[in-house]
Amino acid sequence: MPRYSDRVMSTSLPAPETAYLNALSAVLQQTLGPMLVGVYLFGSAAYGAYEAGLSDLDVQAVIAQAVIAQPLTEAEYRALATAISHAALPCPARKLEFVLYTRAAVATPSRRPQFALNFNTGAGLPGHLGLDPAAEASHWFVLDIALGRELGRALMGPPPAEVFAPLPREWVLSALHGFRSIPEHP
Repeated sequence: MPRYSDRVMSTSLPAPETAYLNALSAVLQQTLGPMLVGVYLFGSAAYGAYEAGLSDLDVQAVIAQAVIAQPLTEAEYRALATAISHAALPCPARKLEFVLYTRAAVATPSRRPQFALNFNTGAGLPGHLGLDPAAEASHWFVLDIALGRELGRALMGPPPAEVFAPLPREWVLSALHGFRSIPEHP
């Protein structure tokens, strides 16, 4: 897979952020190996609105679905979170917002996207490790996928539109119209 630095990006990021995304992609590739389908930059850094010191880096990764129901064990997800934590790989942005999906989870539209791992980390932040999609509000994931599919950038792997299914407009509008309006259960 091509590395981030091999891609022509329409947005430019400061050198520390570019180096960080290269290092993060390398850790993901080393940790997930041939299971890794792609690594994607979403959010302001992909959309040309990144502000150093204020913005987050939003990164999504997709892995191939394993033969078993769960591609990795809980211990392996926790080890991955440790490997990309701010303590192990300092993030130059305000924080890293990282979401890991299986390809099957993003290949068909879902009002409650089923992530495998939701991890936030940054300097001075307590961090957040989520392994249960039902325990978290789905609106953020709906919006990330809808926008990222159209505006995101592949750091490694195929373009986002080839991996993430389009979401129905009414789901996206519901997420935008006050996050309270999205039902917590499909």
